[in-house]
Amino acid sequence: MRVITGITTYLSNMKLREKIGFAVAVLSVVQVLVIGLAVYTFNARIIIEREREFLSQLIAVVNEDLTSRIEGFNSDALDIVINNTIKEQLNGATDLEVGIARRNIMEVLNSKSISRRGLLDISIIDTDANTYGIRAAYYLPPGFDIRATEVFRLAERLNGGMIWLNENDITDTYAQDSILLGPLRGLTGAAIIKDYSSDEIKGLLLMIIDEDYFEHIEYSNRRLENISLFLVPSCRDRIVSITPEAALAEEALERIDPESDRGIFSIPASGDELLISYVRNKALGWYLVTSSPISSLRKTFKQTVHILLLSLALSMLLSFLLAGRISRWVTRGLDALAEKMLHVGRGNFTVPMNPNHFDEIGQLDRVFDGMVEDINRLIESRYQQELRAKEAGFKALQAQINPHFLHNTLDMLHWRLEEKGEQEISQSILSLGNLFRYTIDDSSIHASLSDEIGNVEDYLFLRNNTSRGSFGYSITVEPNEGPLLPKLTLQPLVENAIVHGFKGRKRGNVLTIRGRLNGKIYLLDVIDNGIGMTPEEISRIFDAEYKTQDAHHIGIRNVEERIRYMYGEKGGLTISSEFGFGTTIRISIPAEGIR
Repeated sequence: MRVITGITTYLSNMKLREKIGFAVAVLSVVQVLVIGLAVYTFNARIIIEREREFLSQLIAVVNEDLTSRIEGFNSDALDIVINNTIKEQLNGATDLEVGIARRNIMEVLNSKSISRRGLLDISIIDTDANTYGIRAAYYLPPGFDIRATEVFRLAERLNGGMIWLNENDITDTYAQDSILLGPLRGLTGAAIIKDYSSDEIKGLLLMIIDEDYFEHIEYSNRRLENISLFLVPSCRDRIVSITPEAALAEEALERIDPESDRGIFSIPASGDELLISYVRNKALGWYLVTSSPISSLRKTFKQTVHILLLSLALSMLLSFLLAGRISRWVTRGLDALAEKMLHVGRGNFTVPMNPNHFDEIGQLDRVFDGMVEDINRLIESRYQQELRAKEAGFKALQAQINPHFLHNTLDMLHWRLEEKGEQEISQSILSLGNLFRYTIDDSSIHASLSDEIGNVEDYLFLRNNTSRGSFGYSITVEPNEGPLLPKLTLQPLVENAIVHGFKGRKRGNVLTIRGRLNGKIYLLDVIDNGIGMTPEEISRIFDAEYKTQDAHHIGIRNVEERIRYMYGEKGGLTISSEFGFGTTIRISIPAEGIR
């Protein structure tokens, strides 16, 4: 906080020229930094977006190549499962029939195995647990039922289609490599063999692709520089790495959306960030996944960053050099104007007026010269204005003599009537004197609620006497002092109710004045049971268009304007009325206005 205060103080004490130079320099630096950051971010984004596009195109090409390879295996499998000779000879009843079937079936399997590179083994296990394999030797337990295996249940769902598995409960458990005398490792495909004419399942076809087959795809080895390629089964177990000695992060596996056929995202890695792209291979039913470090991408624009930083440094240096020249050019003429203002401030109004600039500063100089001339003229006419003001004050004093004389005369008449016992007339004279004194008293433009109520009581007394009791009235206010009001607030409202509200009626007229505190608002109501007003009449009272045309309710408008002037938007005057049922005028004053 102290540092900010110190900087603010230092900037405040700088000269205008220095401030302009500083502002130009800061704006230039900010502009250069913003442009540099935008260029850097834009270039980085372009490179990453291009890499995303490249990965999408690359994985599409690799996926197409992989699809053609897998479809070759799927095609061989289809040839086998629809081969009628194989279907007829499976599940032989005697050893002779099984032996003949083995010879015929093995001829078909051998022909497929020889023609397809990467195929490690083709096997068939019929429903009687008879096995026919090119390379695999199966050691099935007594009572083995092919239908009870998980592989069979998965293959049965495809009804003859090929399902590919990285782990299964047949080859992993019961099969051995008859050549290398060890387990058979590879990608296993399975399909049921079914006689569709009788809807009878004959057996299960098993194909095993060598686990090193995908590592020898020449396209991957030649083109996938800095990119790792993986095959991920739907169950995400035993991932096949197409790129040798590569591993796929566990977080990448969790981010692969099983509901999506393709996607691309980035994940953090140790000291780096990886860009992951995946696509579902429909022939295999697995995901083909690529992984590429983003750091290798950012190396490609290091040279651009260096050039950008050098350009930024040169731009900022040039900005500082130009800032001084620009500030001097902008502020030329201000020094002369400041010197002229200093002389005028000391009382010298005879400074030379010769502006020689035609820009905004020259305009300001000419305006100042005109102001000095106006001041000289005002000084010359000052004494005449003072004399006129004294003369006007004297005349105003004379004008006050007559009202005060009239008030004193009314007061004298009151006491003489009192002496003669004329109480009613005496009270009327007293009320009239009070009204007159309250009206001409200009010591303050504000009055307390109690003073306003006293003035209204005098007015109502006189009005009721002159109208021979044509209306009744009641006044109830709390607290007694109430709020501070503009002087003569209530009397115009009461007069409006009597003159307009009770117009044409001789009996049954009642006027009520009520004041109360409602939370933080003081409410003062003037209520009459007169003829009321229509909504159009109420609108005209507050409509500026009618203020100079409609003189009937000018007192209400005057009161509303003075309340607004005194309390602002927190105070106001509202009218609610129903034609034929009376009118309520409510004054609302905020709590801070209460004395």
